[in-house]
Amino acid sequence: MGRCFFHLLLTVSLQCILPSSSSNIEMLSWRQDSAKIPTNWGSQVFVLPVQLVQTDWASHHSRSRQCSLKNKYYCLYGYKTVFDERERSVNSSMADTDREMKTVEFSNIIRQWWRQNNMFNLRENGVGIGSVEEECCTDQSMKYKWYGYENRKMSPAEYFLKLTDYTTNIKELNYIQAVWDASRCVNVITEIGFGRYPFVYEGFEIKNLPLVFPEVFQSTLSFPVDLTDIETSISYNWFKFRIICRDQPWICQP
Repeated sequence: MGRCFFHLLLTVSLQCILPSSSSNIEMLSWRQDSAKIPTNWGSQVFVLPVQLVQTDWASHHSRSRQCSLKNKYYCLYGYKTVFDERERSVNSSMADTDREMKTVEFSNIIRQWWRQNNMFNLRENGVGIGSVEEECCTDQSMKYKWYGYENRKMSPAEYFLKLTDYTTNIKELNYIQAVWDASRCVNVITEIGFGRYPFVYEGFEIKNLPLVFPEVFQSTLSFPVDLTDIETSISYNWFKFRIICRDQPWICQP
């Protein structure tokens, strides 16, 4: 506790003498500023594996823990969107039928591609662990139902294209979820996303302490992420070649 308190004082002191950021990028809290997030905001979100199970915060970030059991580098979470009031479903049996039909359609699409895209089932507890059905495709299809159909009325094909678009043009760091690790006095990045601004953050317990990648990446990604300069902190191209393509080389092939 004392070490973290000293680290906090030191960080605050340094921030007081550092020049203020010249960035004009708006930074919004996923929960507190949800009403301010534009309805056309979207982010291709990746879960990073956290292997430190015995921590105070691990139970609150089961997706990262589940990812660490599935893959060494990353898991594709989904194309995250915000709710657009104009797309509210009509409460009728016809709307329910349409939603379910399209969810099944997406399930049929992702069934062919989830392995190649590291889109694993990240539920904490499931039925039939280790079976094909457990790995795919209920959890993946729910992401489409929430973020694709309910929020944007995207077709299954439209959502799949957004989800698996690895082109680097017009993609910026626009989402980070992090969690406080008291043992190291840092915020550990558990999820990271790319799309268009504004930048949205979630889960930071102490926002003015360093953000770092999980320990599995420490040998190559040991630097803290500087949110005072989002435009140059982490590019999609950098993340793609340093993390995504280490496990799925086909994504970086011409």
